[in-house]
Amino acid sequence: MSSVFGYFIKLIHLLLILFVILTPFLSDSPIILLLHFTTCLTLLAHWYANNDACFLTLLEKKIFNRTDDTSFIKSIVNTVYIIDDQKIKSFVSYTTILLSAISFSKLFPIFKEIYKTGDYTLLLKI
Repeated sequence: MSSVFGYFIKLIHLLLILFVILTPFLSDSPIILLLHFTTCLTLLAHWYANNDACFLTLLEKKIFNRTDDTSFIKSIVNTVYIIDDQKIKSFVSYTTILLSAISFSKLFPIFKEIYKTGDYTLLLKI
């Protein structure tokens, strides 16, 4: 049963990564972009507060009884490249900042229009 839960955690992890990477390029929906932007900010704060440790990775280690220091991202990247863990963390952090900036740049004109008109329903356009 725990292995099923462990694979479910991996699936959530993968879906979260895909959401963070793909949303700025595939969505123009203001509410989705706002969700993406706040998710990125929350992730960055979470990593900073937890010394770059991801809750999902820690939970996965506990479920599979792993003691190694392999992160989820490192397990994906190291199948192709051997990269230092600190370089991966820096790359992921900077990429997350860049992706959140892309979402914010798409949101900014909408926020400007909301400020002018006071029409908050503009966020709900799909």
